[in-house]
Amino acid sequence: MPAAVMSPWRRRLFGSSEERLLLVAFLQGLGAILKAMADLALEGSVDRKNLNVMKGERIVHHQKMMKRCICLQYLYITPSSFELKNNFFAIRSFLLDKTHWVDQKLNSDGLEEARNCGKQLKALNFEFDLVFTSILKRSIHTAWLILEELGQEWVPMESSWRLNERHYGALISLNREQMALNHGEEQVRLWRRSYNVTPPPIDESHPYYHEIYNDRKYKVCDVPLDQLPRSESLKDVLERLLPYWNERIAPEVLRGKTILISAHGNSCRALLKYLEGISDEEIINITLPTGVPILLELDENLHTVGPHQFLGDQEAIQAAIKKVDDQGKVKRADK
Repeated sequence: MPAAVMSPWRRRLFGSSEERLLLVAFLQGLGAILKAMADLALEGSVDRKNLNVMKGERIVHHQKMMKRCICLQYLYITPSSFELKNNFFAIRSFLLDKTHWVDQKLNSDGLEEARNCGKQLKALNFEFDLVFTSILKRSIHTAWLILEELGQEWVPMESSWRLNERHYGALISLNREQMALNHGEEQVRLWRRSYNVTPPPIDESHPYYHEIYNDRKYKVCDVPLDQLPRSESLKDVLERLLPYWNERIAPEVLRGKTILISAHGNSCRALLKYLEGISDEEIINITLPTGVPILLELDENLHTVGPHQFLGDQEAIQAAIKKVDDQGKVKRADK
């Protein structure tokens, strides 16, 4: 009805056309605010004091918007017992990046490191909702020991070959120091730490070939046995790990779960490379010490909030990092 012929009582009730437009805009803005608040409430409790509203019409952002303090707990699994076979004076010997796909148990030092890690996480009041491991014993046993120390043995655990250590092919079980003497320290460093250098593949003549590929657990994987790797670069590790991250782990993180991942040096390095955007060149310098928990915080888009953090005594951690870096170097005789 035109304003010129609208009766006085109708003008008092509905106001002018400009006033009605403002009322409609206000109600639309209020509806948008209420809908956004309801959506946030579904994700978790909403702190309404942190809702910023622009022009009274829409929510700009929520200052605590799902900055989930997610603990992706990467554990560089400790050495297995047969690594001591060629070096009686050292706790850890020089096998190329441990036992790889040879399924050995933790040795006494590995057991102690896992328990100490659990005690440390307990002191920091960590509570986990879900645990992911590889299908290698040392990964699973580490998770067991940590949960036992935490008093959280009931937490569900899932294992996948996609979190396995990198497959070093024909280099499995070879002595690192001897390899450095035969091939040079730089070549060993590239085999161990680079992104896209693949060692020679394992074949049936290798002493551990049948032990690995006749193992029942590799016959029930999500890929046929003949499609499992015979050798891998770090790039290959990331490519086989990412589907599991995207399909199984990331959805749990997005649901707000606190996740413990008990994996291996290279599967952890690959995942850190992906999540933190580490370059192909820089990843060679990233070292993860054994038995040290790593905390990584992600936002609602699974982007890192900050760099990963090593939890524990920083001086001891730096010493542990140097110990890993020194593997694969030729020992110089003391003068």
